[in-house]
Amino acid sequence: MKTDPIQIPQLWPGSFDHRGNYGWQIDLPEDLENLTDNDIEPSRSPLVLLENGISLGPGHSIHAAIFDEGHGYYSFWKGNLYFSTSDNSNPNQNGRTYTIIHMMEHALAVRAPNSDVLEPSNFERSDEHCFLEPLLVDPAIDRIFSFPVSHHVRSDTPSSAACRQRLRAMQRRILVLAQSRSGSTHLAYLLRRLGIDCQEYLHPDHSGMYQPGVSTAGALIKIFDSVPNRIFCSKEGIDRIMPLFEIGEFPEHISHWNFIYLTRKNLIRQAISLLIAEQTGQWFSKGYKTSDVRYENLTFSAIAERINNIFYARQLTERFLSIFEIDPLRLSYEELNSSPEICLDRISAFIELGDCETKPLSEDESHRPDIQSTELNRMLEERFRAEMKRRLCQRGGFVEILLTPDIVAK
Repeated sequence: MKTDPIQIPQLWPGSFDHRGNYGWQIDLPEDLENLTDNDIEPSRSPLVLLENGISLGPGHSIHAAIFDEGHGYYSFWKGNLYFSTSDNSNPNQNGRTYTIIHMMEHALAVRAPNSDVLEPSNFERSDEHCFLEPLLVDPAIDRIFSFPVSHHVRSDTPSSAACRQRLRAMQRRILVLAQSRSGSTHLAYLLRRLGIDCQEYLHPDHSGMYQPGVSTAGALIKIFDSVPNRIFCSKEGIDRIMPLFEIGEFPEHISHWNFIYLTRKNLIRQAISLLIAEQTGQWFSKGYKTSDVRYENLTFSAIAERINNIFYARQLTERFLSIFEIDPLRLSYEELNSSPEICLDRISAFIELGDCETKPLSEDESHRPDIQSTELNRMLEERFRAEMKRRLCQRGGFVEILLTPDIVAK
């Protein structure tokens, strides 16, 4: 039976109470208490905290980290919100808007044009659980985001020094931050037209640095010595940048790098593409397929889990950019497909290549990746959106509460 939508609380000044060094607290409406974490289910909350429309995080954080370290940690806990701002400023005075949304609403809001499906479907699903469960943080990522920047100790071994020396000799140092199925192969194709060879240099399959007897610095030296045109350009997920910290390149020299942050506007389509790639082993359009699609595994829950994976990786990436005050060039998969020449001009200007010669698109057409769009992807997206709307309506509508400096919950 449908319940009434949750009401937006009344506006009052002085809503956020100070906790610890950098933490803040606000009581939530009773309607939201069953959507917050508790002792029995410490990671159940599907609520997401935004600062001026950008997600903070990670969520479900321990309160000591929120109060003592800040930088965006938050927790919806037993009817309360404990949080910190992205730069540890006072939310009662910084003029920013803080918003709570349901994670599934966030995914639904990222939609392609004319993709709404209003009729419920009989889309097969593995269970009735509509919340998206959080991921455990990879230990390498935890080392970046769970400690202040001053805790990162530069490695002073001879091999680490040799790594840094080779990086100093590079004409450009570029790091492309991207999740799977966000279009990094398309971006690498464009970068090749600028004479830049963009590879997953830090990927274990490429570098071999995680094999027994292979040191991080030793593997990186071999990579740096093989980079063409003295331009190091690596495309990586946020979980694979730790080697640059381990050799002491980050954070000391992080300001000398050019960062390109690639995302995909249609988050649901990205999740579907990721799920299909996992099943078939075909990670790029011209790659080898190891198996066929298993349709019985293309369930609502499976797609929702991939959405959560992508969303959580975005949270960590935004947190990384915020902590180290990085202003990246932001591109989207959709822009790469619709306006490749414009994207190419933006990239060239951003990394200050000057009047370099750009290879025409037509001359490299055979290597251009195919667009990740099939009839199966379209059908799965429509059914997922319809099922998500049905579940949200059953829970009483979307959750959206504005938390500004003059808001207090009754």
